[in-house]
Amino acid sequence: MFSFGVMKRSYIFCSICIIFLSTSCALEKGNQVKWSNFLKTLGTSSSIKCTDLNDDGILDIVLGAGVNELVASDSCVVALNGKNGKVLWANAGVDQMVGTAVFMDINQDQTDDVVIGGRSAQLKAINGKNGKTLWNFKVTNHNRDAKGFMRFNFYNPQIIPDQNQDGIQELLVSNGGNLLAMQPDGSDRFPGVLAIIDGSNGEILAADVMPDKKESYMSPLIWNFDNEGDADILFGSGGELVGGHLYKTRLKDLLNNDISKALVLLEEQGHGFIAPPTLADVNEDGKKDFIVNWHGGACFAIDGNSHEILWTVKIPDSELNCSPTPGDVNHDGIPDFFSQFSKGVWPKNTASVQVLIDGKTGSILHQESDGCAGFATALSYDLNNDGASEFIYSVNDFNCTGIHLANIKHRLMVFDFANQSKKILAPEIKAKNVSSTPWIGDLDGDKELELIYCIQANFSQIYSYFGIQISRMQLDTKLNDHASWTSYMGSESTGSF
Repeated sequence: MFSFGVMKRSYIFCSICIIFLSTSCALEKGNQVKWSNFLKTLGTSSSIKCTDLNDDGILDIVLGAGVNELVASDSCVVALNGKNGKVLWANAGVDQMVGTAVFMDINQDQTDDVVIGGRSAQLKAINGKNGKTLWNFKVTNHNRDAKGFMRFNFYNPQIIPDQNQDGIQELLVSNGGNLLAMQPDGSDRFPGVLAIIDGSNGEILAADVMPDKKESYMSPLIWNFDNEGDADILFGSGGELVGGHLYKTRLKDLLNNDISKALVLLEEQGHGFIAPPTLADVNEDGKKDFIVNWHGGACFAIDGNSHEILWTVKIPDSELNCSPTPGDVNHDGIPDFFSQFSKGVWPKNTASVQVLIDGKTGSILHQESDGCAGFATALSYDLNNDGASEFIYSVNDFNCTGIHLANIKHRLMVFDFANQSKKILAPEIKAKNVSSTPWIGDLDGDKELELIYCIQANFSQIYSYFGIQISRMQLDTKLNDHASWTSYMGSESTGSF
């Protein structure tokens, strides 16, 4: 089922498996790994999502995968049995599938189907029961217009109501980011595109380019902020080296193929807006505010009603690739926000800095440096049932000299601000996790928590794929109803807390 022919080094695969298996038992008391599955040659920049695909009452695991960039694989999307970790199905692709799955029942068989995006204009719908492709997005032209520019990377879709009365929900997507852009004047950095895709067949219903004509890497969010009946869309432009904007527009404007008059919420130079914002009420006016990480190393809180900046936190000489993770740590009823900043400039990041921000005031509650570069977004959960959130995050430890590195060590950490403690959740082993956010929840309906997480085999380049291990850890924690952030872009994949 898997593509083993890309890197034929079976003796290394075996040694990696031995390392993983020999260390996975040395866990904090009360937590234990129930199963692990190591998939040779594959890797992932996708985050984990879970739904029941085989109708056994246990949620199953879906993630994007692949081999190295611009290389095809027969396993670019993988589904694992939540009970035992065995592969349920794998779906092929022409490049890495870097997006994170969303679920909708496209074929009306009462089982979730999978929609996921990736590099090289990959956006596809997959039958959740058997892994067969329902539809693939097709590049129809290379014109210099919105539809013609939709030939680059797809990010995480948002499911929106049916727009063409065929009974199937539609998809809000962004597309952008030319991997092969090399021109110093930026002429081959084509405009990113915001679009509506027909959920039944993958065709474009509406599209327009970024108002500033800049590239785009941000997954859009949609929310009815003013409760007037028409939804709003938050989207962003710019990249790692290109300035950009954070915008707000109306769904109806995008449906009319015109977002040129989108409201500018933020404008920054040198870096763009890449990670999707988090929606949360931090000023207690009953409306969602926008908490957004700018790639240039700052976190902004924007009033969802007046659009004024409520507070700004900037860490000098840093970058931000993750979304802000919300969780109330000081019992004031207002969410606080955890992020990992990367010191330095990619590809020469020199440290990872963990920052916890008071959501009410914007003051820094906690700051420390642990490990080096890593771009996964943290989770939050009240693990000890004390009414305050703890944060679960990845740490990659290495010499921080650049992307050509070896001997990376990875561990999963739990930070408890209320009790001023930090614990290792999954032990340090020779592996890495660059961009994959774990998932936490009740997988099997027993009212106890499980954690599903990925680690990747070491290789001399941080973004090279050389095998991934997906694990299910049983946590010594009961399910509770405290507000939590249980997966990438939140428990409902909407970015809303």
